[in-house]
Amino acid sequence: MEKMMYAEMNVFCMLIVFILALRILHSYRSSRQETLLSVYLCTILFCASDVVWCFMEGRVFQTARVLNYFINALYFALSALCAYFVICYVENVIKARWIRNKKNYTYAFLPALLVIVLAFASIATDWLFSIDEQGFYHRGPLYPVQPVVCCAYLVSASVHALILGKRAPAYMERETDYTVASFAIFPVLGGVGQVFFPDMPVLCPAMTLALVIIFINLQDGYITRDALTQVGNRYRLMSHLEDKTVKYRNGREGALYLIIMDIDHFKQINDSFGHVEGDRALIQVANAMKKSCRDKGGYAARIGGDEFVIAMEADGPERVEAMIRAVRREIAAESKNDAFHLTVSAGYAKYDPYGMSISGLIAAAEKMVKTLKAENVDYIIALGHIGVDESSPVTSDEII
Repeated sequence: MEKMMYAEMNVFCMLIVFILALRILHSYRSSRQETLLSVYLCTILFCASDVVWCFMEGRVFQTARVLNYFINALYFALSALCAYFVICYVENVIKARWIRNKKNYTYAFLPALLVIVLAFASIATDWLFSIDEQGFYHRGPLYPVQPVVCCAYLVSASVHALILGKRAPAYMERETDYTVASFAIFPVLGGVGQVFFPDMPVLCPAMTLALVIIFINLQDGYITRDALTQVGNRYRLMSHLEDKTVKYRNGREGALYLIIMDIDHFKQINDSFGHVEGDRALIQVANAMKKSCRDKGGYAARIGGDEFVIAMEADGPERVEAMIRAVRREIAAESKNDAFHLTVSAGYAKYDPYGMSISGLIAAAEKMVKTLKAENVDYIIALGHIGVDESSPVTSDEII
């Protein structure tokens, strides 16, 4: 009865992961999602091997012991492969430097390879496990190698994601890093539980829960991220601003600023060079904003058409103006080889926690951008004031 419940739980997990894998399989897949799909497929096979083990345990017939050895070897090998693909996925998401060198993937695979070799060698040596004459599984002298290797993969990935998440200046990057960090935590807890409670279905449900969380995070990314530029969309911006403004209404120190940037003559770029080049111009501006936000802190979003926004906390307008200059420099670098001259108009507004709404903050910043465009002058703009900042001017040469 207990084995039947064990098997049923794992079959249920397999079905959930299989459905999620199908959704990824039939959608556009980046290299990151290809790696995630490998995690899903390994998990399905891992759970399947665990189900077969339930029915093979204690069975005695002519080839039962050989099959039992093979199924257990497959179980150990797949657990190592799952852990390896998890660390590859997590490190890919957090953009770790080591993944840029393809050779490092081989080095990272060596611990998993060790477990795989030991697993299948155990058929003859009983190093990781053994099967007695009655068909029952027993742990071997080198059994600890498998959980140590798997936990080392997962813990290192989780810790690295947490460290980078804490350092990340951009809100979306922090959120992503923390999410993938939790992805590694659940299998670790499940693996530890499986070590101490080998007769309970712990690891497969823990792995399934982690994969469901990641899938939800992917779907959330589709909903809240602009598909073309991969910055936040208007929905995500409003959610972000809601979180921030609540804190300032509750007495948080400092100031919240909203920068709005419009691409100059964007319609002419589309008409003269085509919509493909127009899309590329949008991506270039978004890339410039993302890089500047990583360096100086802030949250970048596209709220429609050629209109982009950066929400940032700053101790004064000087930092906001520095952000605008940084974005313009990055745009210049991104588009220096283009046939068209990519420029942006920018203005900003400061949030007033005493009576100002989010829509009011956006409207104030938009009004300032329209004003400077109409007068064809690059103003330094702050809420309640329009004028040229003589002490730190933004010259026409800087209007990239």
